[in-house]
Amino acid sequence: MSQFEAKRAQLGVDDSVIINTCNEAVDIIDTIPEDERLLKKEASKISTGFCAATRKFFVQEVKSQDPENNGPSLGVAHSFSDIMSITGQESKAHTACCVTHSDAGCFDQAIQMCVCQGILGQGKPSKFGKIDAHCCTDEWDLTCTENVEWFHCAACPASDGQPSTVVEGYNDASVQQVENVENVDGVTGGAATGGAATGGEESATGGVAGDEKEAVAAVAF
Repeated sequence: MSQFEAKRAQLGVDDSVIINTCNEAVDIIDTIPEDERLLKKEASKISTGFCAATRKFFVQEVKSQDPENNGPSLGVAHSFSDIMSITGQESKAHTACCVTHSDAGCFDQAIQMCVCQGILGQGKPSKFGKIDAHCCTDEWDLTCTENVEWFHCAACPASDGQPSTVVEGYNDASVQQVENVENVDGVTGGAATGGAATGGEESATGGVAGDEKEAVAAVAF
Protein backbone atom coordinates (compact mmCIF):
# COMPACT_ATOMS: atom_id res chain seq x y z
CA MET A 1 0.00 0.00 0.00
CA SER A 2 2.83 2.39 0.84
CA GLN A 3 4.41 1.77 -2.58
CA PHE A 4 1.13 2.61 -4.30
CA GLU A 5 0.73 5.75 -2.22
CA ALA A 6 4.27 6.85 -3.09
CA LYS A 7 3.50 6.59 -6.81
CA ARG A 8 -0.19 7.41 -6.83
CA ALA A 9 0.26 10.63 -8.84
CA GLN A 10 2.59 9.00 -11.35
CA LEU A 11 0.38 5.96 -11.82
CA GLY A 12 -2.88 7.89 -11.79
CA VAL A 13 -4.81 5.11 -10.04
CA ASP A 14 -7.74 5.34 -7.67
CA ASP A 15 -8.45 3.56 -4.40
CA SER A 16 -10.40 0.72 -6.02
CA VAL A 17 -7.45 -0.28 -8.24
CA ILE A 18 -5.05 -0.17 -5.30
CA ILE A 19 -7.35 -2.18 -3.02
CA ASN A 20 -8.15 -4.82 -5.66
CA THR A 21 -4.49 -5.32 -6.54
CA CYS A 22 -3.42 -5.56 -2.91
CA ASN A 23 -6.26 -7.99 -2.17
CA GLU A 24 -5.13 -10.24 -5.04
CA ALA A 25 -1.59 -10.18 -3.69
CA VAL A 26 -2.61 -10.85 -0.10
CA ASP A 27 -4.94 -13.69 -1.18
CA ILE A 28 -1.84 -15.64 -2.19
CA ILE A 29 -0.70 -15.61 1.44
CA ASP A 30 -4.17 -16.18 2.89
CA THR A 31 -4.45 -19.53 1.08
CA ILE A 32 -1.55 -20.86 3.18
CA PRO A 33 -2.20 -21.85 6.82
CA GLU A 34 -0.78 -19.22 9.12
CA ASP A 35 1.60 -21.60 10.86
CA GLU A 36 3.13 -22.62 7.49
CA ARG A 37 3.72 -19.19 5.94
CA LEU A 38 7.32 -18.92 7.12
CA LEU A 39 8.29 -22.39 5.94
CA LYS A 40 10.90 -22.54 3.23
CA LYS A 41 8.72 -24.72 0.99
CA GLU A 42 6.11 -21.94 0.75
CA ALA A 43 8.54 -19.10 -0.05
CA SER A 44 8.51 -19.55 -3.83
CA LYS A 45 4.69 -19.76 -4.00
CA ILE A 46 4.29 -16.61 -1.92
CA SER A 47 6.90 -14.50 -3.72
CA THR A 48 5.90 -15.61 -7.23
CA GLY A 49 2.18 -15.20 -6.55
CA PHE A 50 2.56 -11.82 -4.87
CA CYS A 51 4.77 -10.47 -7.66
CA ALA A 52 2.48 -11.91 -10.34
CA ALA A 53 -0.42 -9.91 -8.91
CA THR A 54 1.53 -6.64 -8.90
CA ARG A 55 3.02 -7.45 -12.31
CA LYS A 56 -0.49 -7.95 -13.70
CA PHE A 57 -1.44 -4.52 -12.39
CA PHE A 58 1.62 -2.90 -13.96
CA VAL A 59 0.96 -4.42 -17.40
CA GLN A 60 -2.68 -3.37 -17.26
CA GLU A 61 -1.62 0.19 -16.45
CA VAL A 62 0.85 0.20 -19.34
CA LYS A 63 -1.76 -1.15 -21.75
CA SER A 64 -4.31 1.42 -20.57
CA GLN A 65 -2.05 4.17 -21.94
CA ASP A 66 -2.31 2.63 -25.42
CA PRO A 67 -5.93 3.21 -26.49
CA GLU A 68 -5.17 2.03 -30.03
CA ASN A 69 -3.90 -1.25 -28.57
CA ASN A 70 -0.83 -1.33 -30.81
CA GLY A 71 1.23 -3.14 -28.22
CA PRO A 72 4.89 -2.47 -27.36
CA SER A 73 6.71 -0.45 -30.02
CA LEU A 74 9.66 -2.81 -30.43
CA GLY A 75 8.26 -6.19 -29.38
CA VAL A 76 9.35 -8.39 -26.48
CA ALA A 77 12.75 -7.92 -24.87
CA HIS A 78 15.18 -10.83 -24.74
CA SER A 79 15.14 -12.60 -21.38
CA PHE A 80 18.09 -13.81 -19.30
CA SER A 81 17.51 -17.31 -20.70
CA ASP A 82 17.25 -16.03 -24.29
CA ILE A 83 20.57 -14.25 -24.03
CA MET A 84 22.24 -17.30 -22.53
CA SER A 85 21.03 -19.32 -25.53
CA ILE A 86 22.24 -16.68 -28.00
CA THR A 87 25.64 -15.93 -26.49
CA GLY A 88 26.43 -18.67 -24.00
CA GLN A 89 27.73 -15.91 -21.73
CA GLU A 90 26.18 -15.40 -18.33
CA SER A 91 27.82 -11.97 -18.10
CA LYS A 92 25.83 -10.90 -21.16
CA ALA A 93 22.62 -12.46 -19.83
CA HIS A 94 22.92 -10.27 -16.74
CA THR A 95 22.53 -7.22 -19.03
CA ALA A 96 18.99 -8.14 -20.12
CA CYS A 97 16.89 -4.98 -20.40
CA CYS A 98 14.29 -6.24 -17.93
CA VAL A 99 16.88 -7.19 -15.31
CA THR A 100 18.58 -4.61 -13.11
CA HIS A 101 22.38 -4.47 -13.42
CA SER A 102 25.19 -2.12 -12.50
CA ASP A 103 26.38 -1.52 -16.07
CA ALA A 104 25.04 1.29 -18.25
CA GLY A 105 22.80 0.28 -21.15
CA CYS A 106 21.29 -3.14 -21.82
CA PHE A 107 21.50 -6.07 -24.22
CA ASP A 108 18.80 -5.03 -26.72
CA GLN A 109 20.29 -2.00 -28.40
CA ALA A 110 16.93 -0.87 -29.79
CA ILE A 111 15.43 -0.77 -26.29
CA GLN A 112 18.48 1.06 -24.96
CA MET A 113 18.08 3.72 -27.65
CA CYS A 114 14.36 4.06 -26.94
CA VAL A 115 14.81 4.45 -23.17
CA CYS A 116 17.88 6.68 -23.24
CA GLN A 117 17.26 8.75 -26.37
CA GLY A 118 13.55 8.47 -27.10
CA ILE A 119 14.26 7.07 -30.56
CA LEU A 120 12.92 3.86 -32.12
CA GLY A 121 15.35 3.73 -35.01
CA GLN A 122 16.08 5.65 -38.22
CA GLY A 123 15.35 8.80 -36.27
CA LYS A 124 11.73 7.86 -35.56
CA PRO A 125 10.66 9.24 -32.17
CA SER A 126 9.34 6.87 -29.53
CA LYS A 127 5.64 6.82 -28.70
CA PHE A 128 5.82 9.29 -25.82
CA GLY A 129 9.27 10.78 -26.43
CA LYS A 130 10.23 10.06 -22.82
CA ILE A 131 13.95 9.89 -22.02
CA ASP A 132 15.97 8.56 -19.09
CA ALA A 133 19.58 9.21 -20.09
CA HIS A 134 21.10 8.01 -16.81
CA CYS A 135 20.28 4.44 -17.82
CA CYS A 136 23.00 4.69 -20.46
CA THR A 137 25.49 6.80 -18.53
CA ASP A 138 25.33 5.36 -15.00
CA GLU A 139 23.57 2.05 -14.48
CA TRP A 140 20.52 0.09 -15.64
CA ASP A 141 18.65 0.24 -12.35
CA LEU A 142 15.10 -0.67 -11.36
CA THR A 143 13.70 2.55 -12.80
CA CYS A 144 15.27 1.69 -16.15
CA THR A 145 13.66 -1.76 -16.20
CA GLU A 146 10.32 -0.10 -15.45
CA ASN A 147 10.89 2.43 -18.22
CA VAL A 148 11.28 -0.34 -20.80
CA GLU A 149 7.53 -0.80 -20.52
CA TRP A 150 6.46 2.53 -19.02
CA PHE A 151 7.85 4.30 -22.11
CA HIS A 152 6.16 1.67 -24.32
CA CYS A 153 9.54 0.71 -25.77
CA ALA A 154 9.06 -3.04 -25.34
CA ALA A 155 7.34 -5.67 -23.25
CA CYS A 156 9.25 -7.65 -20.66
CA PRO A 157 9.12 -11.40 -21.33
CA ALA A 158 6.82 -13.65 -19.35
CA SER A 159 9.69 -15.80 -18.15
CA ASP A 160 12.67 -15.72 -15.80
CA GLY A 161 10.58 -15.20 -12.70
CA GLN A 162 7.26 -14.17 -14.29
CA PRO A 163 5.76 -17.45 -15.61
CA SER A 164 2.18 -16.48 -14.72
CA THR A 165 1.93 -13.08 -16.37
CA VAL A 166 1.40 -13.83 -20.05
CA VAL A 167 -0.82 -11.16 -21.60
CA GLU A 168 -2.32 -11.79 -25.03
CA GLY A 169 -1.01 -9.41 -27.66
CA TYR A 170 1.51 -7.94 -25.23
CA ASN A 171 4.12 -10.53 -24.32
CA ASP A 172 2.71 -13.83 -25.52
CA ALA A 173 3.89 -16.02 -28.40
CA SER A 174 2.14 -13.81 -30.98
CA VAL A 175 4.50 -10.89 -30.29
CA GLN A 176 7.94 -10.90 -31.92
CA GLN A 177 11.14 -10.28 -30.05
CA VAL A 178 13.05 -7.04 -30.38
CA GLU A 179 14.99 -7.29 -33.63
CA ASN A 180 18.34 -5.58 -33.29
CA VAL A 181 20.30 -6.81 -30.31
CA GLU A 182 23.96 -6.52 -29.54
CA ASN A 183 26.23 -8.45 -31.87
CA VAL A 184 28.34 -10.66 -29.63
CA ASP A 185 31.31 -12.55 -31.13
CA GLY A 186 29.64 -12.56 -34.50
CA VAL A 187 26.39 -13.98 -33.16
CA THR A 188 23.40 -11.73 -33.66
CA GLY A 189 20.18 -12.50 -31.86
CA GLY A 190 18.23 -10.05 -33.96
CA ALA A 191 16.20 -12.41 -36.08
CA ALA A 192 12.68 -11.83 -34.87
CA THR A 193 10.82 -15.04 -34.18
CA GLY A 194 7.40 -15.70 -32.74
CA GLY A 195 7.15 -17.28 -29.32
CA ALA A 196 9.41 -14.79 -27.63
CA ALA A 197 7.60 -15.19 -24.36
CA THR A 198 6.00 -18.56 -23.87
CA GLY A 199 5.45 -18.04 -20.17
CA GLY A 200 5.94 -21.76 -19.64
CA GLU A 201 7.20 -23.34 -16.47
CA GLU A 202 10.49 -24.11 -18.19
CA SER A 203 11.56 -20.58 -17.28
CA ALA A 204 11.91 -21.74 -13.72
CA THR A 205 14.89 -23.84 -14.80
CA GLY A 206 16.33 -21.36 -17.24
CA GLY A 207 19.53 -20.95 -15.27
CA VAL A 208 18.51 -17.67 -13.66
CA ALA A 209 19.94 -16.93 -10.25
CA GLY A 210 17.58 -15.87 -7.49
CA ASP A 211 18.64 -12.23 -7.63
CA GLU A 212 17.77 -12.00 -11.33
CA LYS A 213 14.34 -13.50 -10.69
CA GLU A 214 13.73 -10.98 -7.93
CA ALA A 215 14.91 -8.13 -10.14
CA VAL A 216 12.52 -9.08 -12.93
CA ALA A 217 9.68 -9.72 -10.52
CA ALA A 218 10.24 -6.33 -8.90
CA VAL A 219 9.55 -4.48 -12.15
CA ALA A 220 6.02 -3.70 -10.99
CA PHE A 221 7.49 -1.28 -8.47
